[in-house]
Amino acid sequence: MRKLSLLMLSMIGFIVFFGCSEEAITISFDTNGGTPIDSIDIETWLSGELQIPQREGYSFDGWFLESEYHREVTAKTDIDTSLILYAKWVVNQYTISYETNGGNEITSSTHDFGALISTISEPFQPGFQFLGWFIDVELSTSFSISTMPAHDLTLYAKWMFDGITVTFDSRGGTPVSALSGIAGMTMDLPLDPTREGYVFSGWMLDLDDPEFYIFGDYPDHSITLYADWGTEGLLYELIEDLQTYQVSVGTANELSSITIPHFHLGKHVTHIEDGGFADAEYMNTIVLPKTLISIGRIAFLNTNSLSSITLPDHLETLGASAFRHCHSLSEIIVSADHLHFAIIDGVLFTKDLSTLIRYPQAKTGSSYTVPNHVLTIDEDAFSSVSQLISIDLGVGVTTIKTHAFYQINNLTSIVIPDQVTTIELYAFRDAYSLSSVTLGSGLTEISSYMFNGCVSLTEIIIPYQITRINYGAFYDCTNLRRIYITRNFLDGLIAGALFMFTNTPSDLSIFFVNQSTLDAYKVATYWSSYQSKMKVVS
Repeated sequence: MRKLSLLMLSMIGFIVFFGCSEEAITISFDTNGGTPIDSIDIETWLSGELQIPQREGYSFDGWFLESEYHREVTAKTDIDTSLILYAKWVVNQYTISYETNGGNEITSSTHDFGALISTISEPFQPGFQFLGWFIDVELSTSFSISTMPAHDLTLYAKWMFDGITVTFDSRGGTPVSALSGIAGMTMDLPLDPTREGYVFSGWMLDLDDPEFYIFGDYPDHSITLYADWGTEGLLYELIEDLQTYQVSVGTANELSSITIPHFHLGKHVTHIEDGGFADAEYMNTIVLPKTLISIGRIAFLNTNSLSSITLPDHLETLGASAFRHCHSLSEIIVSADHLHFAIIDGVLFTKDLSTLIRYPQAKTGSSYTVPNHVLTIDEDAFSSVSQLISIDLGVGVTTIKTHAFYQINNLTSIVIPDQVTTIELYAFRDAYSLSSVTLGSGLTEISSYMFNGCVSLTEIIIPYQITRINYGAFYDCTNLRRIYITRNFLDGLIAGALFMFTNTPSDLSIFFVNQSTLDAYKVATYWSSYQSKMKVVS
């Protein structure tokens, strides 16, 4: 009985021992940073494929029995005990591509996920400054990532133009788009602007010192070019040097405003032809080019509407009688640093102030005193002046040129100072209101037609120093009734000339200092025809 009990106990212990040893087999997973995976039992292991974890920036490379990744397992591997499987990972690589937006090509680069992104190459584009890489095509978000993300990147270059820009000021014409490039690169030709009523004559680099701009390579700095315009209808003619043009009004003679261009067919416009704008009676404004160096004689004759004119700084020559019969001219403008001309109180002088060139016809003021520095009253200087009633010639004037006081309609009297030695022909022609003339002692002759048409002149005293009265000197002085000859025949007769008193009144009297002098003149050449008018001063 004792032996049976021991045997039974032994069998029960065996059963208990082996029954307890058949515990459940569990497989656990260490994903090494991947997404977690729940443990599974052996039946699940044998039923299908193993789950694969996910990990940003990595690719799964299998399950291993050891953390050192020596033995890989799969769902078909026999497992008879619980264990832990270890996930192995391989880091992914991603590509950075570069859109240089006009710069030099940069090869795409490959980087491990999470790797430090070292300095990225900067592109180069001639004439532009690189402003950095951006992650969007709109160039609104700059690239600032320091380590490689888990996706490919495309970076976009942003630029700021840092080259040469040529802009165009069409000055009233149609807009012209700017050109951009780099120094030394060939520049494209821009389209010519258009402007109604004008002809485009070229581009210039400087409005103050215009030169015709010839397109070639881009300059070494950005510039602005200015359109040069000329009024449509002007007439141009090459002058003798075949390098510059002279201009005249052509078919533009009925326009109120005229602009003369600086260039024509690539050459400077430098001259206004003699009489070039004569009889342009409607022209009240004219813009002269800075290239102009000469204005011809009677250039603006009878431009009755012209009220103001600016003489360009490089003008050297102003032709005789350039502004004759410009009855509305009230203002002549020159710059203070003009090399050849000057303005004082609205009156035009040579730069050295020795010659009074032009008193504007419509300038306000009833009296004027010629400055003492003036030596010469120029041709037509006071012709057609409408406001002046009296003029004081000062103490410097020695020469009065032809037509100086032609048709000065309201001047009533004039005193010729003793220092005046020369008065040229026609000096007081048609000075209709001139009724009193005093001739100074410096004169030795009365020039031809000097007082022609002075219809208000009633008497004249011929100074002792006068030795000659020239052709037509008092022609058409229709109210001249008394002429006083102060020279004694013993000092020589005054030489006469044809028509010197023609068309004077029939009751003209010529007075002499004594009978002997009168008798000498009765038989003198050119005087003898006036003997019936000769008298001795009583």
